[in-house]
Amino acid sequence: MNDNKEKWIEQVLGSMEGSTRAVPSDQLFAKIKRGLHPKHKTIPMERLRVAVAAAALLFLLNGITIYQQFQGTSTSAETTYLENNGQNLVSNYNFYK
Repeated sequence: MNDNKEKWIEQVLGSMEGSTRAVPSDQLFAKIKRGLHPKHKTIPMERLRVAVAAAALLFLLNGITIYQQFQGTSTSAETTYLENNGQNLVSNYNFYK
């Protein structure tokens, strides 16, 4: 059985002897090459400047917030709570009566 299988394999491989390799037309080959190497997209300088400015603004705001947290300054919510003499906004928590 192995002999038949090996003969068949040799026969299939031998059938390709003398055949030529397929060659695409020049137009098709150029189209394939263009598809493989697309042009690089560039970021416009204006868009890059906006992104850098937005990132700088975020870093600045984060820095100010962290600085205020470490300095112990009160926020507007704390100020509002203290202005109400420390009273709760809801004095009775029985919602279903």
